Amino acid sequence: FKLNFEVSVQLVNHLVPNMKKSKWGRIVNITSCAGLENSGPVTFSSVKAVLSAYTRSMGRVLAIEEPGIVMTAIFPGVVITKGGHWEEVLKTNPAHAEKYLKERCPVGRFGHIDEIGKVVVFYCSELASFCHGAIIPVDAGQSKHYMAHNYLS
Repeated sequence: FKLNFEVSVQLVNHLVPNMKKSKWGRIVNITSCAGLENSGPVTFSSVKAVLSAYTRSMGRVLAIEEPGIVMTAIFPGVVITKGGHWEEVLKTNPAHAEKYLKERCPVGRFGHIDEIGKVVVFYCSELASFCHGAIIPVDAGQSKHYMAHNYLS
């Protein structure tokens, strides 16, 4: 809870006063599509839901108090990182990783950091000036709430 939520709140509390002085700032939280549905340990999904709700709520508060400060978030799907969980799974249990990708990831592969980073760059730009509290899924369709039907079949 501390790492996945409290640290974000502490950073916002620390940085926003200076952002208010300059009347501009960008805050981008990295949450997870697991915060929308149970797609991992219950505690992880729950705390990511809390971070998402905080982003939406605080984004609105900041929009009212100082419209130049924009708080947003990203719902990444499964992303491969150096030294991360999925890199380890690929080494120790590649069959599990293959099954996971086949069953849960429509594109059949892990996302990459640069694919997430490009959306963060957008959110940090002037182009995101109307995105207060917005959350963009960057999950290649992994989130089940977007996949009720496959109309292409």
